[in-house]
Amino acid sequence: MRTLRVGNSPHWANRAARPFFSLLLAVVLLGAVSVTGALAVPPTDNACNGAMQGTPPGSLAKSTVPAGGSNVVAGQTISVTVTWTTTDWVGTTLDRIADCVEVGGVESSTLSTEEKPTANDGSFTHQYVIPSVAAGTQVCDRARLSGNPAPQNESTQKSNIVCFNVVDAPTFKATARANKTVSGTEAPSLTPGWTLELKQGTTLVSSLTSDALAGFQDFLCASAPCELTPGLAYTITEVGANSGYTTTASGDGASGASCSFTVPDPLTADTTFSCTFNNHKDGEIIIPPPPPPPPAVGTLIVEKQTDPDGATQAFSFSGAALGTSGASLSDGQSTSRTVGPGTYTVSELQPDGWDLTSITCTDSSTGGSASTGDVASSTATFRVEANETARCVFTNTEEADEGTIIVTKQTLPDGAEDEFGFAGDLSGDISDGESLSATVEPGTYTVAEGAADGWELTDISCTDSDATGLGSSSNLSERSATLNVDPGETVECEFTNTEIEVLPRPPIVRTPEEPKVLPKDAVLPFTGGDPASFLTTAGLLIAAGGALTLGGRRRRRP
Repeated sequence: MRTLRVGNSPHWANRAARPFFSLLLAVVLLGAVSVTGALAVPPTDNACNGAMQGTPPGSLAKSTVPAGGSNVVAGQTISVTVTWTTTDWVGTTLDRIADCVEVGGVESSTLSTEEKPTANDGSFTHQYVIPSVAAGTQVCDRARLSGNPAPQNESTQKSNIVCFNVVDAPTFKATARANKTVSGTEAPSLTPGWTLELKQGTTLVSSLTSDALAGFQDFLCASAPCELTPGLAYTITEVGANSGYTTTASGDGASGASCSFTVPDPLTADTTFSCTFNNHKDGEIIIPPPPPPPPAVGTLIVEKQTDPDGATQAFSFSGAALGTSGASLSDGQSTSRTVGPGTYTVSELQPDGWDLTSITCTDSSTGGSASTGDVASSTATFRVEANETARCVFTNTEEADEGTIIVTKQTLPDGAEDEFGFAGDLSGDISDGESLSATVEPGTYTVAEGAADGWELTDISCTDSDATGLGSSSNLSERSATLNVDPGETVECEFTNTEIEVLPRPPIVRTPEEPKVLPKDAVLPFTGGDPASFLTTAGLLIAAGGALTLGGRRRRRP
């Protein structure tokens, strides 16, 4: 990065409100070209700088590019960052940062970029695209800093110009070369006659012939390396190989006894395609060194299953074996990783509305420790042996919406204060118009009512809010109801009791009896019978004026 700095002007109309500007211009070339020497200072009548002439602050000195200068090509993009600082700024603000683009001293456009900073320091960045001008043209970019302290308006300003030379776009070349080697204990001398050919399609471009192992040689066209055409395919082959020898090729695009390649379009650098041909004495077997044994690795697989099948919910998995990005799987999907022998853990993040109901792990080999799953921690532990595949299936079940069961009491007549007891999945004592309720998982529930003195259970009626599921039912003789609850459903059963009417008892009518009259001298023997009956009879006797004899003695009533 090159930077340019412009100092503050010593001339100001109002020294009591003197601002100090420091303007820093950073230039970054995107798609760099070579730098060839310093550039000249722009002419004094440069349009962008001319717009800034006058007092204050007077003419500004022109800036050059940093030491070494820069060459650019038409259409190249340059990133320009302008940074400013201000100090001693009293009663005003920094009001504008603008850019002026000029070609050959003539202003061609003005950027609309403006900044109104809230602090003394600030910056902005814009992209300066080199205009389409001829090579040798000088182009310039200017950044301007202007202040607006009353009553100076825009008279206190600072600007900076950086210029570049426009040059022709660089060109790159593609060439080809070949080499000839021999192997075996009876390698022949390379006599003239063997030939290496460079072809584009079926057209011969150039050929090489040699009688010595001279290393790589360029394919020549008119005594100079052939320049290959970008975008075309070329082939290098050997013609007239030595009898009794086997030819193999190595290098760019080598396959069997030839090299084939395509020149990139466009070329971004000088490129040389190389091909080496080896003639080996037949009958001699070259035994290459054995390849190194493959590293001992295994495979772990994480699989996702859902109940019900086909869920589109994505489930997130994490663990060192899965890398920093982890994995996201839906029903029926899986992910695998190649790992070294060892123990690895993979955990699932539980989304709302789903329960992890099982983790099932299988290992392809029976040796070593088995892989396991722990539902409580949502984690599978993979124990991977060399050349083994360990698979763990995470199964999640969608949570069903809860339902509601309600038991309501009704009496005939209404308003009875007696309480009626219920038992089962809903229990408690309720009176007329009251109810019992509970939030439950989908399923089947039962409720029964106990008998109440003076009341007869005359009706049980149940209502299901979801008519598509299994309906609820009642059994009046067993004084119970069966509530079948579907997901999100409300089931209500109403128990109706009728009061038992008690009829009044008829009055007892008695017929009066004639009083018994006993003779005055009647004797009432008491032989141990009912004392109450005896005393009643004795009373009647005395009332009649008779005598009562007890124990054989006679007593007379006075």
